[in-house]
Amino acid sequence: MATCERKTGMVSGRSVIVVDTPGLFDRILAADAIKREFGKCVEMSMPGPHAFLLVIKLGRSPEEEKNALKWFQENFGPQALRYAIVLFTGGDRLKGRPVEDLLPRRADLRDSVHSCQNRYHVINNKEKIDRTQVTGLLEKIEAMVIHNRRTYYTNAMYQEARRRMREERKMQRQKYEMRIRQEEKKKEQKRATIQKEIKSAEKWKKCCSVLKDVGAFVEGGVEEEVCAAGLGNALGLLDYVVDDYEDDIKTLTKKLSKLK
Repeated sequence: MATCERKTGMVSGRSVIVVDTPGLFDRILAADAIKREFGKCVEMSMPGPHAFLLVIKLGRSPEEEKNALKWFQENFGPQALRYAIVLFTGGDRLKGRPVEDLLPRRADLRDSVHSCQNRYHVINNKEKIDRTQVTGLLEKIEAMVIHNRRTYYTNAMYQEARRRMREERKMQRQKYEMRIRQEEKKKEQKRATIQKEIKSAEKWKKCCSVLKDVGAFVEGGVEEEVCAAGLGNALGLLDYVVDDYEDDIKTLTKKLSKLK
């Protein structure tokens, strides 16, 4: 189902209005389209729904259930949980065991039930003739409605939840942008430091190269053997220093390229 559908009827002497919505994991609709359809469900049940049935199919992945509850709270606000009941479908998978046996082993299901103040109901899809499943659900809904003093989830609550969600996303975006700016500032500082070190290394390399050239020229004109030997050692040291600076420049240049 790609759109919301509103149906009315009499069940066990009660007039019931049900607005069926697309599934949260409906592959036909995009995320924004699903949000729009869920917004319509509040309008279609004006003045507002007395109950939300959070349908959870037993056997679905825990991650999907966790995401579904999170999505519901984010889009309808925490107040909506006052009007929510978890409806487990696929009860035949339990093979006669109570769902309470499953909850201790499934944190995702347990959390969903706990968030809805331990309100839940199980439907066995293979026993459609059993009307007690429906009447039992209606009794739980009625008990919740009485507990909530017959109030309902209003469109104003929904709009407030949407406003808060927009503000939260705006804050998250601002925090993200600030973090990016701070990281870029740190990178720029690192780049400036490395560039400064490269310039310094190039300067000293150039100085050493000049000294080496001057020394080589002088060495050619020295007659004393001892002095010439000492100058030769100094020139050898300058060669080493120049090579060392070249290595430093290469290393720093690589670091600089990684920061771009």
